[in-house]
Amino acid sequence: MLFWLGENASDVYGPMRLLTSYLFVYGLGTALAAMLTLILIPKLWHHLPRDQGRQFAVEAEKSQGKPVGAGVIFIPIFLGVCLLVAPLDARILATLGCMFLVMMAGYLDDRAGGFSEYVLGLIDLVIGVLG
Repeated sequence: MLFWLGENASDVYGPMRLLTSYLFVYGLGTALAAMLTLILIPKLWHHLPRDQGRQFAVEAEKSQGKPVGAGVIFIPIFLGVCLLVAPLDARILATLGCMFLVMMAGYLDDRAGGFSEYVLGLIDLVIGVLG
């Protein structure tokens, strides 16, 4: 979006051509994503599912109760920033869509207490075919 704005508005206002610089736009996107993540994770932390512990893991009792699935917070931030700063074409949009699907699969896996390996494999296969 910003890249498109820089291409179309630089004739009207010269400094807008700075938005066509990949270095500037990606640096801005990185800083924006980092700031939003640092601000939003502490505010949304209590909504995340908790680790139930694993039966055969070493020191599993220490991990019980810890939040899992934080990707459901920072992946949408990343996707939104990418839509804002990356030049949009079909490959980038397809990649972002697959990232969203993988994030949702991981979140639902954490929320449900763990899918079977076959279900996870099927989800990965479907997303891989889509991508």
